Amino acid sequence: MQLHLVGKRMIVEVPSRPRYKLADLLAEMPEGLLRMDEWEQIPSVGAENDTGGTGPAKGLMRFAASQENIDRLAIRLAFCLAALGAVVAIATIAALTAK
Repeated sequence: MQLHLVGKRMIVEVPSRPRYKLADLLAEMPEGLLRMDEWEQIPSVGAENDTGGTGPAKGLMRFAASQENIDRLAIRLAFCLAALGAVVAIATIAALTAK
């Protein structure tokens, strides 16, 4: 990042982030690294090979594409935060009364 003062103005120049291509990164990898030739035969442990759905809602993105799932997640997150807040409040009250 560079700052330039021009009269009464300050100009901030932020360099652009580098963009990488997979082919370029693979070309830079040193020879002799550990490689598993049977990579494609390893069984799936989750939904990493799930290609169902259409458009951007493929595979793992299908979960986030469902508004019902997002609502459930938001409710669970709110409940966890409320429970954590209650625990912190109780611990604070206990600490203050113990003095």
